[in-house]
Amino acid sequence: MDCFSKLPPELRIRIFSHFTSTSTIFRLVQASPIMLSQYRVSETTIRRQYVVNLLAGDRHEDLLQDALGLLYLELSDKRPDNHVMKYIIRQWNSKSLPDPFLQKDQAAIAKLYKLFSSMNMFVEDYISKATSSNPPQAYLCLPQISGPNRGLYYKEHSFSPRHVTLDDLTSSERHHLIWAFIKYDMYYKIQAPKMELLTGNNEHFFMCVKAFKELTSGDREALSCVSDYVTAVYGALFTASTRCSTRHASSTLRDTPANPARLLYPDNLYFSPLLAFDDMKLPSKCIRKYAINLSVLGFDLLRDLVRFANKAQPEDMRS
Repeated sequence: MDCFSKLPPELRIRIFSHFTSTSTIFRLVQASPIMLSQYRVSETTIRRQYVVNLLAGDRHEDLLQDALGLLYLELSDKRPDNHVMKYIIRQWNSKSLPDPFLQKDQAAIAKLYKLFSSMNMFVEDYISKATSSNPPQAYLCLPQISGPNRGLYYKEHSFSPRHVTLDDLTSSERHHLIWAFIKYDMYYKIQAPKMELLTGNNEHFFMCVKAFKELTSGDREALSCVSDYVTAVYGALFTASTRCSTRHASSTLRDTPANPARLLYPDNLYFSPLLAFDDMKLPSKCIRKYAINLSVLGFDLLRDLVRFANKAQPEDMRS
């Protein structure tokens, strides 16, 4: 018996309106056919409220402008006319990208939903790893973008089924985490060489300086944490391509005191993306700093690589 079947549609929609995690919504519609049906019927309304919930906070305008910047730059990048991208960059720099909620632009709101739901998979992975009782183990795991509810996995074995969602956080924690991840992605987007070619050296320089000066010391620390996380995910990708490593000897990585993972040093003490990079034994021209510099390429590339790695074999990863 589906307990939600007795509720009127208005209350079902109201239940959805309280969620800020697609992981939570996914679990609910999996468990309840009635809620799945309601989601399909009211998808536009539910997704709009989802975006509204995530934007709610003291950095609403800044977060919305950065999210719109990422959204429109991605769309304009596929156009042969660079003038559109140049216009969007200048609009973002002056914080004057049009608000889709005021203009009732449902197509833009739908795209914002996809952007936030995709980014939030990384945010939830970040929190799940940071709150793990054994972080060195946790950072060996790749983000489970297609199925985050599985928890933290390494070598197809789960050692921590606990997946922390945005709904487990306070509204303030949630808002500032999302702000940091979106800001990080946009911050490095505007520093790309392509942006400099589009806007010219002087305009690009002043735009980057302005973006940096707008950040407080706390903001910069938050972006540094995101950068460390992205670097660590690349480290997990390096590890995924060398699964035969003797340091990763355990086949049952259980995140419990009674069953500690049988990892060798340094993986039993800390996780190092640089050592994971060294393990790949790449040609000497592939210098170590690549492991760090990859983090400035943003989440688009990282998302594609993680999706590929979750399906690929180690030999495919190395190729």
